[in-house]
Amino acid sequence: MRKLVLSLMVISFAVGGNWKLNLSIGGFSGNYGDYNSFVSYEKSWLKFNNETWADFQKELGFITNYSSQKGSLKELSLSLPVSLRISRRIKSFDFFIEGFLLKGSAVSKTSYGYNFQFSDGSSSSLTYQYSPFALKASFFGLGLGANKRVFTRSWLKLNVEAGLGFSYVLFNYDNDLTGKMELSGYWIEIKNHLKMDGKGPGFYAYAGVEVPFLSRGKFSLSLKGGYFYSKVFSVKGDSSLNASIEDSTGYNHEESETWSGQWFMKEIDLETWWGSVKYRFPSNYQGDLGGFIKDAGKFSPTIHGPYLSLSIGYRF
Repeated sequence: MRKLVLSLMVISFAVGGNWKLNLSIGGFSGNYGDYNSFVSYEKSWLKFNNETWADFQKELGFITNYSSQKGSLKELSLSLPVSLRISRRIKSFDFFIEGFLLKGSAVSKTSYGYNFQFSDGSSSSLTYQYSPFALKASFFGLGLGANKRVFTRSWLKLNVEAGLGFSYVLFNYDNDLTGKMELSGYWIEIKNHLKMDGKGPGFYAYAGVEVPFLSRGKFSLSLKGGYFYSKVFSVKGDSSLNASIEDSTGYNHEESETWSGQWFMKEIDLETWWGSVKYRFPSNYQGDLGGFIKDAGKFSPTIHGPYLSLSIGYRF
């Protein structure tokens, strides 16, 4: 999937001599890879256990009709980056040291509902309330780079630049889910609140071109474009689960669990009497999850793709 980095503002400070400091604030739109599989897993789970199940029951004649009201679980795609660059002109090159923070979140407070009509005249309903379903990420980068003028012709100027550095990423996943089923006067409510925190090191690299096409006094305007790539080596952190079950007979049970460790991608290949399904999702749980769940490699997401930056500068 393509990504877009849009720098909305750049302020340039001439520190003295050939030194310059740039502060930029912008926006990032893209895909966080396997981190967003929390969303695809949740949507697939809802569909398989409700719609796929109901379609199979309908073919057998046990269900005459069903309806669904789908909510909206959001993937993490929009972030706010802030970066600081210190550069020095040496001959025809601008060498720079840069640091930046990319911070974003996708918080969903939504619900899904299903109503089933059975062939014997009875009915049941299922509701799933997410309050919230949240994905948050903070991406820190520190690196070196260089910028060089390679073409000058009349009004057209062209620079090339590249950067390489270390990164550190913090992930926070929060899924507070309440599911309730009602059938012929009986109801049962299940609550699960899962929280996962993870962090890990990585690296980033990019290369692109810059077109400085306007300069009036202390003001300047330029356009940048290129390709950005970032890889997270591994993610480790703490998790917790609080669960409860309650029904209309007065039964009530609560339990909680905490654990920590490295994040892995889990893969589920499930065969049931109403169909089969495959899921993928990140987890750092090392306990027994059943023989149909297996590790599918370390969780090491990548963020990569083309970027575009429109910069407005003011030189003090």
